[in-house]
Amino acid sequence: MIQMTRRRILGLLIASVVLLIVQAPAFGQETPPVPLKVLFVGNSYTSVNDLPSMVAGLAEAAGGRKIDVDRHLVGGCTLEKHVKDQKAIDKIRAEKWDVVVLQEQSLRPVIDRQSMHEYARLLDAEVKKQGAKTIFYLTWARQHVPDMQEGADPTKSPEYAKVMYGISGVSKTTDFETWCQQQNAGLNGGLNGAYLDIAKELGAGVAPVGIAWKAALAADPPFVLHSQDKSHPNPTGTYLAACVFYATLLDASPVGLPGKIQQGDKVLADIPDDQAKRLQEIAWAAVKGVGFKTVHASDPQPVRLIFDTDMMGDVDDVGTAAVLHALADQGEVKILAMGVCVKNPWSPLCLDALNTYFRRPDIPLGVVKGPAHDRASKYAQGIAEEFPHALKSAEDAPDAALVYRQVLAGQPDASVVMVSVGQLTNFRNLLKTGPDDHSNLGGTELVKRKVRVWVCMGGKIPEGREANLINDGPAAAYAIEHWPTPIVFSGWEIGQEIMTGAGLRKAPEGTPVRRAYELYNGLNDRQSWDQTAVLYAVRSLDGGLADYWDVVTEGYLHVNNDGSNAWRTTPDKDHTYLVRKMDPKKIAAVIEELMLQQP
Repeated sequence: MIQMTRRRILGLLIASVVLLIVQAPAFGQETPPVPLKVLFVGNSYTSVNDLPSMVAGLAEAAGGRKIDVDRHLVGGCTLEKHVKDQKAIDKIRAEKWDVVVLQEQSLRPVIDRQSMHEYARLLDAEVKKQGAKTIFYLTWARQHVPDMQEGADPTKSPEYAKVMYGISGVSKTTDFETWCQQQNAGLNGGLNGAYLDIAKELGAGVAPVGIAWKAALAADPPFVLHSQDKSHPNPTGTYLAACVFYATLLDASPVGLPGKIQQGDKVLADIPDDQAKRLQEIAWAAVKGVGFKTVHASDPQPVRLIFDTDMMGDVDDVGTAAVLHALADQGEVKILAMGVCVKNPWSPLCLDALNTYFRRPDIPLGVVKGPAHDRASKYAQGIAEEFPHALKSAEDAPDAALVYRQVLAGQPDASVVMVSVGQLTNFRNLLKTGPDDHSNLGGTELVKRKVRVWVCMGGKIPEGREANLINDGPAAAYAIEHWPTPIVFSGWEIGQEIMTGAGLRKAPEGTPVRRAYELYNGLNDRQSWDQTAVLYAVRSLDGGLADYWDVVTEGYLHVNNDGSNAWRTTPDKDHTYLVRKMDPKKIAAVIEELMLQQP
């Protein structure tokens, strides 16, 4: 019995080895790469001629990594409708995608750029939550309105503007001049600007199909890419789009791939070889020319940021910490250090509790040493007592100015963004520090070498008195006058109209951000002064959020020793301040969405 068992075991082992040998790849063969899973979200510009299948067919023909495609496509649908309908979001959440392609309705990037960007951000946030990458499908101009592609100044190209005004359908409610002012960014930037700007802001990719179309339409002889409706693509136009997507998704040249693409017995494209080669070359040149990172390139580097707060009086500091952690969760920012600039003993414990809740208890945390502003807080003690944290007392925390020195010394030159949303005591103290074990540079020289920009929530512009400056006037006057790198001011007037907080009623009970607003004002809206500074610091410094605020760069902010301030036009220093542009309610929606994000 024992002998038969041994024989049976030996037989099974031999059979298993043979099976493994049969199934294993031959010596020197590589295991086929896992297919790239791509979801297309859009409308008929994607569904006509079955662009997703054509992209998959090109990858199949290339013989390398395959592309598995799925789609959620609704005729005429905008990104806004996709969000409000919820089905696209459900589809994004349903599977583990590598890439989600977002295609806006063909006109909206020009005639309502703000709405396009607003809902692109919401969809991109869902994509990032699933660990996927967003690729924007940059579409082409209508055949009879070629200026749509690159945009044009409505004052210099009034016929273009009038055509777009007529298409927009708002003539009964908005006059032409007003509409041109409202949609100036879209009209000037065109399709290219709308897509490239939002992609840059979000760290997303771009499939520059419209750019390739423009080149193909200008070729000699020109290609015919539009269908008879002068809007949708004919099969040649879709084939060019597929070549662009192939190049974008796989970071590989499509040159040499076949012009005939089939799915079973169905012929998706049948382009003569000479024309196919020219289209492939145009597609590859467009992808390389745009220069956006593909899904295989390294992700954009997060902003390196130091955050200084007076987490004590107003509750927007708590909302700002939540926004900062949400942006860090999305890979947009790396929080290097935090500091508290006030003397309330519960403030640093409250901040530590927030960092612990958001799973970043090890962020270096300093407090102001020496004289500084102090007042009672409606929420700091409650949060410190109700939520766990490691810091036992404010006295146990190191000097914030010295924490900043240590952190800055270890960073690449001109790489750090510093954000202040309270009094400037710690920043003044940092400038006055001397050499130490971490750097042989004094504070001002260390800042000059390591800091890229300071974003300051402070001041009332063009002039006035604002709490962050007047509550330590001498520190504000010194820090702003002696700061050696650019400063961007998000003044009182910016956050005053951006109301957030009531939406936290949707947050789970027993979470610290909701609880702080509950203690402060019963979960009602409050101004978002501080959140604007962090949002700008993380998303705007490289050209994003152009729809949110305009900027004034001529002049400087003069601060008196009592903290009162005035913007002066001369001399011209490296100072900038934000000016309202977007509807504050739309900015509030973006901020509140981030405030609601849970770890």
